[in-house]
Amino acid sequence: FIGSEIVRSDDITRDPRYRHNEPYRGMPEGHLPVRSYLAAPVVSRSGQVIGGLFFGHAEVGVFTERSEGLLAGLAAEAAVAIDNYRLVEALERELTQRRTAERELAESETRLRLATEAADIGTWDFDLTTGALKWDAKCKQLFGLPADAEVTYDGTFLVGLHPDDRDATEAAVRQALDPNGSGRFDVEYRTIGIEDHLERWVSAAGRAVFQDGKAVRFIGTVIDITAPKLAEDGLRELKDRLQEQVEAEVERRAQAEEALRQAQKMEAVGQ
Repeated sequence: FIGSEIVRSDDITRDPRYRHNEPYRGMPEGHLPVRSYLAAPVVSRSGQVIGGLFFGHAEVGVFTERSEGLLAGLAAEAAVAIDNYRLVEALERELTQRRTAERELAESETRLRLATEAADIGTWDFDLTTGALKWDAKCKQLFGLPADAEVTYDGTFLVGLHPDDRDATEAAVRQALDPNGSGRFDVEYRTIGIEDHLERWVSAAGRAVFQDGKAVRFIGTVIDITAPKLAEDGLRELKDRLQEQVEAEVERRAQAEEALRQAQKMEAVGQ
């Protein structure tokens, strides 16, 4: 059971090691008679004893050196078979776990996609190590691009920004990627559709991922806020028009009051 060597004995009952192994001191009650004894450990590739082969015979002197050699080969084959079986089992478990993880990941990605589509949110992922920029269809739409368009930071993102917002937005990106900063990106900016030339308002929120004091990834979301911005501009224009109308009405009333005062003065002089 220790696995240090093969045990071969012509008469195990006369062997000095006999009756010294727990839990039995000798053969258990009712065991077939054993005199000749041959046992070999089954040892895995890692050196762990994973089993044993045990042979006994009622007569003495039955097992020879050839028997010992044959048993050693059989024990080695058994070890290989058991190791291979365990490897197959481990591989099957790993494959099952991987399939489960892949299925859960796919389900999670589907839920995220449905959630972002329902919320009308676009996503972006910028690998700063390779320079690869990934946008989903919604993000591309906000820059006036089709879903299958290829995108880059300089050739797409910066080009698609409204000229009046480009410097401030690029500065916000640099600040987010600064190791000494917060790593956060929270900006509103306008885009000019690269292909459709439409102006849109976008609210972007992101975060930089740092490794060894250097930004290696930049991810975030974008939301189309054009409608609220237009509504806000409309309300501002309406407020300005109302203010102008109020000021005009105040001026008109002031003029009317002044004319009334003048008339009253003339009436008093006439009286």
